[in-house]
Amino acid sequence: MGQNEPLGQAGSGISMYISYPDGGTGKLTIDPDHVDVFVRYLEQAREKLRDIYRDGQGIVDVVEAPGEDPFSPMAVSDIVRTAGGEPGGLLRSNLRAQEVFHAIIDNLRTSLAAYRENEALGTRRFQVDG
Repeated sequence: MGQNEPLGQAGSGISMYISYPDGGTGKLTIDPDHVDVFVRYLEQAREKLRDIYRDGQGIVDVVEAPGEDPFSPMAVSDIVRTAGGEPGGLLRSNLRAQEVFHAIIDNLRTSLAAYRENEALGTRRFQVDG
């Protein structure tokens, strides 16, 4: 993947590009005019993760061994551990993804506010100096 190659369309005129200005770390660039729309997409995705978590938690809480053989309880234990909130479990990974989405949303809003403040300052300076 070369510099500034498109990753895809998120909709509503948002193009996502990845660039490698520091020799390898990916960087997402969003046009400031589209940040609010992108944040809404992230919020919707985070809400879907919350729904999946709630559904998964409900399932994990009620899983019981189907039989009295010695292997069913072990299988249920493995399923609950894999799906549940323990390290490496799907529910735990889901919670971590929600935290990451939350952090991205906060960072985007903070960056956008700073960008708009700088733009307004530059506009006022130009009007005063011009």
